[in-house]
Amino acid sequence: MTRKTQNTTKRARRWTGRVLRLGSYGDPTAAPFEAWEQLLATVAGWTGYTHQWAYCDSRWAGYLMASTHTAQGNDRAHGRGYSTFRTVGSALEILADERPCLAQTRGLTCDKCKACRGCSAANRAVVAHGSPPVLAKYRRAVAALQEAESDAA
Repeated sequence: MTRKTQNTTKRARRWTGRVLRLGSYGDPTAAPFEAWEQLLATVAGWTGYTHQWAYCDSRWAGYLMASTHTAQGNDRAHGRGYSTFRTVGSALEILADERPCLAQTRGLTCDKCKACRGCSAANRAVVAHGSPPVLAKYRRAVAALQEAESDAA
């Protein structure tokens, strides 16, 4: 066993039995897929999201949810093999093929729920939350995204 293999094995043991939330500190697709794959083989579970689903290695669809903001984004992500996690302005916007995020409906934390686990997961939606300025910024960003998507169609 090489020194590099020993160090990787030792680091992986540190995570054994834990649940990881990929994306807590930046987009997980910024790191090599193989590094995450090796780590995820040792953990008890994970949840994860990526905004880079349209551009990253398609193998990520087995591990991560596509973070989307529009129905058109959902359709494109599904076409690449992803389940989706979409932010909506109100619960009335949740689509028929989406389930509400259990953090909002049941108060579960991601490590207890583990529903957002890649392409085997149901599509989820969460109602945007935060301070009034954060919500205003969210609404402007989604409006711009919807306009860009309709121009492209």
